Amino acid sequence: MPVDNSPRPSGAHRPAGSSGGGVSKALIALIAALVVGALVVLGIWLLGQGDDDDSTAAPSSSTNSQSGSGDPSSGTPADMAVPQGMPEKPAGVTVGEAGGPELIIFEDFQCPACKSFEDLLGDDIATMIDDGKAQVTYFPKTFLDGNLGTDHSERAASAAFCASDGGKFREYHDALFANHPEREGDGWTDEQLKGFGKDAGLEGDALATFEKCVADGTYREYAKASEARSSEMGVMSTPTVYLNGQRMELTNAEDFRKQVDEAGAPQKSDASPSAS
Repeated sequence: MPVDNSPRPSGAHRPAGSSGGGVSKALIALIAALVVGALVVLGIWLLGQGDDDDSTAAPSSSTNSQSGSGDPSSGTPADMAVPQGMPEKPAGVTVGEAGGPELIIFEDFQCPACKSFEDLLGDDIATMIDDGKAQVTYFPKTFLDGNLGTDHSERAASAAFCASDGGKFREYHDALFANHPEREGDGWTDEQLKGFGKDAGLEGDALATFEKCVADGTYREYAKASEARSSEMGVMSTPTVYLNGQRMELTNAEDFRKQVDEAGAPQKSDASPSAS
């Protein structure tokens, strides 16, 4: 199914040299207001498919071995390590029970706008997950490494996948944003990334396995594949959010909650964003 490439408002962060409009004025206002501690209107303009693209298949949740077989069509390395319980072709990390609204959240862990998004809506999203009111798929992107000349996004995403092996992806995701660098591009050291494992609740043998996984950069190739896959799906900026396969267009936090509450479970014809 083709991806909708029609013009649409851009998100907060976009790969260097990519086409499209400028940063959303409402999102800029939100970030500025968060810095000064004021309450402002959130305008999250998100990339997504059009109404004609809502019949594509949802991401697979099939289990794969630790080493992939390679995907010649996408350039996936044959020796790429695959996180436990995840498909070889990245489809994000899903948390929460099925049967209700489905959110897909594309974020780059280095992204300041994603930090602002999490500060404003992270608690609401966590409550929705815990109360069984929504299932959320977190889809890491790493394009800011190319913009900033770093490897922090890739290393952080790899570490998050390491935490997923121990059943703590969501907690590690939260720890990364709770310890977000004040200055874009500063990133995290390997020691910091390993330390966040304890914050996420890993302990004992699981913590030791996690720390080795981080030190070895076990899932860095998978993190790169996650970025490539999301780009194939037409997601070129962060944060980008889909609800039941449709791009969300929000005006404020209350509107976000209202849209999710009223969405209900996706129909069989509803789609997650997907490249053909």
